[in-house]
Amino acid sequence: MERKRRSGSVPQLGRVALKRVAVPIGSTGAPPAAPVRPTPPPDPEATTPEPPDAREAALLEAVLESGFMQEVEVAERRTSRRPEPEPPPPPVLRRALVVEADRPVREAVCACLPPDVFETEAFAEPEAALEAFTARGAALCVIGRELRGGSGAVLCKLLRRAEGGAAVGIVLMSPHYLDPTLGARESSAYGADAFLPLPASAELLAARVELALSLREPIERLGVLPQKVARAIDERFAAVDRRDYYALLEVDRRARTDEIRAAWHRIADWLHPDRHARLRRAHPHVYERINALYKRMGEAYAVLVDDDRRRRYNLGLHKRGALRLVEGERGDRESRELSLCATDDARSHVLESLEARSLGDLEWAEEAMARAVEIEPENRELGLILSSIRKLLDIVRRGR
Repeated sequence: MERKRRSGSVPQLGRVALKRVAVPIGSTGAPPAAPVRPTPPPDPEATTPEPPDAREAALLEAVLESGFMQEVEVAERRTSRRPEPEPPPPPVLRRALVVEADRPVREAVCACLPPDVFETEAFAEPEAALEAFTARGAALCVIGRELRGGSGAVLCKLLRRAEGGAAVGIVLMSPHYLDPTLGARESSAYGADAFLPLPASAELLAARVELALSLREPIERLGVLPQKVARAIDERFAAVDRRDYYALLEVDRRARTDEIRAAWHRIADWLHPDRHARLRRAHPHVYERINALYKRMGEAYAVLVDDDRRRRYNLGLHKRGALRLVEGERGDRESRELSLCATDDARSHVLESLEARSLGDLEWAEEAMARAVEIEPENRELGLILSSIRKLLDIVRRGR
């Protein structure tokens, strides 16, 4: 019997254990040779296969004839070719209007506005400048205080009332503005964003232009507020000088007091300056714009919830097209009839009658004036006005 020995211990590889194999002494360790099977005789009917090299050559020749390889090479050249960088878009020029009667000053201001930033047009007369602004608008207007056929102050007001006027930066310039107190007062009163004392350096002009543009930059473009809120503020601010109190609060002209109050609270909920106090330091011009808009909205609310002031406002709106109520500013008829009243109650009804007559509602006017006469029965002047209203109402009724 042959003596056998065991191989040494074999470690596990992962989870698979190698088996211990018994090797006879004197063996080389090679496995036994497999038995040789006899080769079957060739089949005479079978076709002789082509060698691998011949098959590959035939396939390559077929591919080349089909033109596929040329297409692959073209595609590879296209993908390997780096795309050429697109040329940068041309800069968007801002439109600027320079309005000045003195030609050397006008040309000097135009020369100081960089042509790669502004598309500048110069005018000597305010009418031509206003027509150009109405037709195409502008981002900047540099206006002289003294103009031919008008004043720069009037042009400032007209620009602000025009379509898109709230978004234009206005610089008002004059030699009189060497007094900074006068320049600050007039620029604020006329709607200008900055004033420029003449003569001035190019650096000072550039600083005032930059200030005016920053004050009118859309809040949505700055990205300091949520997009919806910023867009609402920009839209209202752009139209604030062209809307009446009803349009500002987005209520009907016959809205009740509770409806006006509800509309005001909805607006104040997101527009109140206290909600945007963080902008006071980081973006003071944005905060001032929000504050100014909030004050105008508050002015509209205060007038429309007061019956007497609302009647006076409606009267001025219908008769003179006045978008704002200016205390003490009244028409001749309004002032004369109100001066006839001895009591506040009678004055309130006279205002109501005046409002009704401005709307063409004679029946309402007759009823309101009759209530005023009931309060002051001895007021002969009010009685005569009531008689004239009734005569006119009688003529209208007979004409129907």
